[in-house]
Amino acid sequence: CPSNICRFLPSLPGYVYAVKDKNVYVNLFLSNSTSLNVAGKKVALSQDTQYPWNGDIAIKVDDNKVGQFGMKIRIPGWVKGQPVPSDLYYYSDGKRLGYTITVNGKKVAAQVTADGYYTINRKWKKGDVVRVHFDMEARTVRANNKVEADRGCISVERGPIVYCAEWPDNKGFDIMSILENREPQFTEGKLSYDGFIDPKYKNVLTLYKGQNLETLSENVQTLAYNKEGKLTTKDETLELIPYFAWAHRGNGNMKVWLPQDVKAAKPTAPATLAAQAKVEFSSPVPAKGSITDGLVPADENDRSIPYCHWWPKQNTTEWITYTFPEAKEIKTSTVYWYDDQPWGGCKVPDSWKLYYQDEAGNWKEVPGADAYPTLKGTACNVNFDPVKTKAVKLELKQPEKYSCGLFEWSVK
Repeated sequence: CPSNICRFLPSLPGYVYAVKDKNVYVNLFLSNSTSLNVAGKKVALSQDTQYPWNGDIAIKVDDNKVGQFGMKIRIPGWVKGQPVPSDLYYYSDGKRLGYTITVNGKKVAAQVTADGYYTINRKWKKGDVVRVHFDMEARTVRANNKVEADRGCISVERGPIVYCAEWPDNKGFDIMSILENREPQFTEGKLSYDGFIDPKYKNVLTLYKGQNLETLSENVQTLAYNKEGKLTTKDETLELIPYFAWAHRGNGNMKVWLPQDVKAAKPTAPATLAAQAKVEFSSPVPAKGSITDGLVPADENDRSIPYCHWWPKQNTTEWITYTFPEAKEIKTSTVYWYDDQPWGGCKVPDSWKLYYQDEAGNWKEVPGADAYPTLKGTACNVNFDPVKTKAVKLELKQPEKYSCGLFEWSVK
């Protein structure tokens, strides 16, 4: 949000440092210099660091007119083994990270006070340097088991940075079909910012030049069903980038929560007839690709996956056609209807039928259809006598005061 960026930048200094009584709170770590008013007198500090890419921070006292004061350094939750201050997420790798803090190269009397800050209270001199080191390693995180969408999956963090897998770095396979090892091992790497900058801005922006992202790579497996329906596996190297950097290199898949339990994995299926077909609608609808993406609702109340709909049109006859690259024999079809009743505007159709195109280009109803179910959010199957055709059409009648929608339509 551009307006929030404008608000955030001038407020940033107030997030980095805070002052209360004769205490200076160092909350965030980034290279900067500042002049603070402590008990009515000037204290000037500066930081030199590559955080969050490494855990080394140097805090220098550039000027001190107040004499003795407490420097309170925040110890991040990720150092203390807490992804967040609740039980929503937890580290699953058993690692215990540590930290060291010195003044002018020596350990000093200090303590973590009740407010959670590492507090050094002393008479500071100009030129004093506090060196902070946080151990920083790639770690795996699991969500509370009550978070159904993340169950059986891990996410990856390094320091305060959350990582993700994105399609441009993993072009040789489907990142949606991976399965994590039980004991993941990560290798650190670098990736230039250059590939994340739109070409039209490369002569305008300059600060990104020579800068790199810290990346991670690991060995994983991909799962896929072959044409015979047998599950196969293949070893792959998964490249991970910081989550904040995704969506700058074109459209494609991205994944933060990576399956580690087999039950959470989603093997790639062979390309369906629907996925190979040219899809056309009777009128413009949103999310056209949703009906061939292979995603189906868990139950009649699941509205978490993509769907298309004809809202706000009502009481009309609508259709969808699949045109195949070559004639195919089909004998069954399945539809998952979208219905958000009793509060929404979509409802299952009053009726629907399936048609195929004969060699002369005429539409004919499929012969011997056993039923045209209109059940909410579940598989509605119709079986019929086999026909060979290059195109098939789903035709539906919308209710008088409602629109229709569907999650998925497949033919076999």
